[in-house]
Amino acid sequence: MKQVLLMLALVVVVAGLVLGAYLPWAKATSYITALRNLPNVHSMDGFTANFDETLNMYSPVGDEEVVKFLSNDILQLVNQKDQPENVSRALVSFIEPRLLTDN
Repeated sequence: MKQVLLMLALVVVVAGLVLGAYLPWAKATSYITALRNLPNVHSMDGFTANFDETLNMYSPVGDEEVVKFLSNDILQLVNQKDQPENVSRALVSFIEPRLLTDN
């Protein structure tokens, strides 16, 4: 009986570590990598491909934060004086549905 309880406790602890520490770390690392790749992106398709992996990655913690940080980065891109309007609209259209997902 003790062995069963110990195994169950071990499974709970490992699951907690994976869900509470590893997955958020992996999502944050993916976001940082996508930011580092941003200077190499020269099209809207490249932009969405660069950030889709991060935004679609499952993590019980960190989803809202990544969307907020990315929306701030997009706002900075949109506010650049030499940014064409169609590019600004595409960037906003990319992030807007994710901002409204969980309100």
